[in-house]
Order: sequence, then C-alpha cells, then structure tokens
Amino acid sequence: MERLKELFEQLHTAGYRWPQINQIIRDAFGTSRVGSLSRQQQEQLIKVLEKYARAH
Repeated sequence: MERLKELFEQLHTAGYRWPQINQIIRDAFGTSRVGSLSRQQQEQLIKVLEKYARAH
C-alpha cells in the first residue's frame, strides 16, 4: 500500500486530480475502492498507475 500512496502523490504532482485517478482505477477494476481490491489486484493497479506516472 505504501507504493500506491507514492504513485497517488506522483500522479497528483503530474497534474492528475482524484476524479481522474478514481476513473483510471474504476476503468481497470470496476471499482474505485482500493481497499476492496485483492492483493493481486493491488499489484496490478500499481503496474497500471506506474504506466500513467511514466507517461507524464
């Protein structure tokens, strides 16, 4: 979860706002509730967010 926090901060610094970040999560997993994701889904989410972070 610490890595997710880092990525959220990085995306926010890159100009993403919470509604946009939540939409990315919702599009990938059908929910924006990170706490309800399994450990495997959280690891997949980290990979998805890392791609967005690298793109900006």
